Amino acid sequence: MINVGTNDAGDGVVVVSVAGEVDLETAPDLEQSITDALNVPAARSVEVNLAAVSFLNSRGLSVLVSGSQRAEKAGIAFTVRGAQPAVAKVIEITGLTGVLCGPEA
Repeated sequence: MINVGTNDAGDGVVVVSVAGEVDLETAPDLEQSITDALNVPAARSVEVNLAAVSFLNSRGLSVLVSGSQRAEKAGIAFTVRGAQPAVAKVIEITGLTGVLCGPEA
């Protein structure tokens, strides 16, 4: 199960908050929310908050990478934030920390 919400945080920042498990079944919900965030007219930055995500598999990673690529093409910053240790480890092992979490991660 997954719960995804999109919030305009002001100053062109759109936050996608995710809770639950991101897997083959639930990844399309995350993908749609990222698409919605990227389509906000004033969006300059999309931040995906994974603080409440307990599981992320390869399909979830694929959605995040795709979102990052689409954001880059649109000139919108894209960052993943707040990943719990188990989820952060998956991102790190796959070599995607710099791509998804920014250079300071």
